[in-house]
Amino acid sequence: MKGKLFPKIHDLKTLWQAWNRVKKKGAAGGIDGVSIAAFEQNLERNLKGISQSLERGTYVPEPTRRVYVPKTNPEERRALALPAIKDKIVQEATRSTIEPLFNPTFLDFSYAYRPGKGPQKAIGRVEHHLQQKRIWSATSDIDNFFDSINHSLLLKYISQKIWEEEILRLIELWLKMGVVHEGKWIDVEQGVLQGNVISPLLSNIYLHSFDLEMNKRRYALVRYADDFIFLEKTKDEVTTALREAKSFLEKELLLQLNPESSAVRTLHDGFVFLGFLFKGSRKTISAAKLEKIQARIREILRGSSNLSEAIESLNDSIAGWRNYYEVGDTRDQFQFLEDFLFHHLRLFLVKMRSSSDLKEKKMREELQRLEFLLAKDHKEKQKFISLLIAGSRADKIGEARPKRGVGAVAKDIAAQKRRYEKILAEDTDLVVSTLGSFVGKTSRRVVVREKGKKVKEIPFFRLKNILITSAGASFSSDLVKYCAGEGIPITFFDSYGRPYAQVLSPKSPLYRLSLSQVMASTDGKGVHLAKCFAEGKIKNQINLLKYYRKYKARKEAQFAQKFQETIEGMGSLLEKLNKIARGNDLESIRSRIFAVEGQSAAYYWGLIKLLLSNDVYFEGRERRGATDLVNSLLNYGYGILYSQVYQAIIIAGLNPNISFLHKEQVSKPTLVFDLIEEFRQPIVDKAVIGMIRKRQKLTMTGANLSEETKTKVIEAVMKRMNSKVNFRGKKLSLREVIKHQADLIAGFLEDKGNYRPFIDKW
Repeated sequence: MKGKLFPKIHDLKTLWQAWNRVKKKGAAGGIDGVSIAAFEQNLERNLKGISQSLERGTYVPEPTRRVYVPKTNPEERRALALPAIKDKIVQEATRSTIEPLFNPTFLDFSYAYRPGKGPQKAIGRVEHHLQQKRIWSATSDIDNFFDSINHSLLLKYISQKIWEEEILRLIELWLKMGVVHEGKWIDVEQGVLQGNVISPLLSNIYLHSFDLEMNKRRYALVRYADDFIFLEKTKDEVTTALREAKSFLEKELLLQLNPESSAVRTLHDGFVFLGFLFKGSRKTISAAKLEKIQARIREILRGSSNLSEAIESLNDSIAGWRNYYEVGDTRDQFQFLEDFLFHHLRLFLVKMRSSSDLKEKKMREELQRLEFLLAKDHKEKQKFISLLIAGSRADKIGEARPKRGVGAVAKDIAAQKRRYEKILAEDTDLVVSTLGSFVGKTSRRVVVREKGKKVKEIPFFRLKNILITSAGASFSSDLVKYCAGEGIPITFFDSYGRPYAQVLSPKSPLYRLSLSQVMASTDGKGVHLAKCFAEGKIKNQINLLKYYRKYKARKEAQFAQKFQETIEGMGSLLEKLNKIARGNDLESIRSRIFAVEGQSAAYYWGLIKLLLSNDVYFEGRERRGATDLVNSLLNYGYGILYSQVYQAIIIAGLNPNISFLHKEQVSKPTLVFDLIEEFRQPIVDKAVIGMIRKRQKLTMTGANLSEETKTKVIEAVMKRMNSKVNFRGKKLSLREVIKHQADLIAGFLEDKGNYRPFIDKW
């Protein structure tokens, strides 16, 4: 019996409709070099030719042309297939004919590539589950999904609904037809090619069995293509759902989850899905998407040769961002992005002024067309444009360099010395960040191997730390023995940068000073130490702000305007601190010292927010559960610093669980929290702010830092740790200063001298 579907596909009316949809998309042509315009010149003859070849069974598609487009991570590229125009028409005719058979069978929580669905409705379903108190989430995506689809399984699933051999032949041809790239033929053994018109439908058919299985197990699933989220009421439920999803995908569909994207989190801590961060009662743009929008603005302005072209490209993107994200609590983020756009568009206009004859009248005419993320009335829009044009007059490009004066040679040598000191310091810390690495030793070196291949080695005389940031790393017992004997700590970090274990020698003088630390809480020494930790932190906050005031005031006007008021406020808090810290009873004074420290932090982070306003979105300091870029960078950096302070405290013989500024907590090394306060700004804040200001590529994967960014943070913080400072008449690295301060606490408790906080110079 002859099928009814295939004749509909090769019917001229269906092909005409398919052609109109392909033409409307305006996509590029394929390997045969035929464009949409060229195809249209002989449209009727071309469509009749396609119809006849399909009906006779002689139709064979051309190989697709491969192109690569960048992903969010600049190190990665996505492969796209560009079919010939005629093949796009046949695929579209096939899709429109068979999709009505499959779409009604797809489950309601599948939202990608389906009529009447889409990402915003998927977001709405997530909110529906949250309203039902399903506040635990498990998010993940399928690793390399489109390229991993098994052809035999896919054809089996299709044939359960469609039995016509002619259609199955077409689909198999599109699946297995080769790809041409740089003059070479590439066979296709598995996967569906992204760029083929039929591929989105095929991907939903392939994952339908996964949807059915998860629904059968009664999990609250929301899926958009290969991104999905489970929402349940308890951690156990959502963890089980993710584990069972992983097992089903691996065993039944031969797919793997992306381990970097898999995360179990509560609504309180925040989770990311489809570009939105859900946290508490708010739904905002995720840090990773915010960075991507900023990168796109820079990319448009870098790639535009004139203002008109820039406005066209910006408008397309701005309209898309506004329509997608305006359903969230995004007003503050939209304002940040408009400020970011203003800053970079102003620089673009400065460049246009110097390289072309662009007049202000023409500039104003073009800017009238600019779209905005936030609604503006006519007056507000004209003010924005006027400020933009005025700002473009202010900068001068290509100012002459000042002549080199007396002492230039000495300065060059000093600069070179500093550079080499940093280079030499880099090898003192070994960072192991690759899954499955093996770390061992030779007679004189520590050696790292990945898949049996040596990738790094450091002489033992240069080694100060081993930091493990990846899962699955293994060590030789000889290396552990050597490191313990030489006092080289091995520290293990979780995905947030928090150290969860450290290997130290049993010879360390553990807790020798516990009794002295306890007595200090009532004899006045504890009050003095608490005051010093808070004083050191506040003074280092002030000095770091002064450092940036010296270099950045011309660019960050708001930062400059608020600077003096902030510094005066923090200075008055130092005076208040000195008045509070009088007396011997630590318990009655500690909370008041801590309150002063908190007020100073509010001043400090408020000004840092203004400092970073042209570079990154930053609402303010957040410690636990942070999911934005700046706080994630800071928290990861503090975790690395934490391990160094912990080591110094142990070696000094101090009990890390008996503290002075911070109140003791069960199983928490609160003395580490005390001493770390003096070093947050000079080591971590300075390193992180420097990375942001230098426009390094810093990215998030979901709610966590990407592995590449974690490595950059470690390198920046450890480089800062190894940098030299003038410290009480000596040139010491900040690592050595940490050890000195821990020893100074011990000496003070034993009546061997006074304790003074470390104050970094600006």
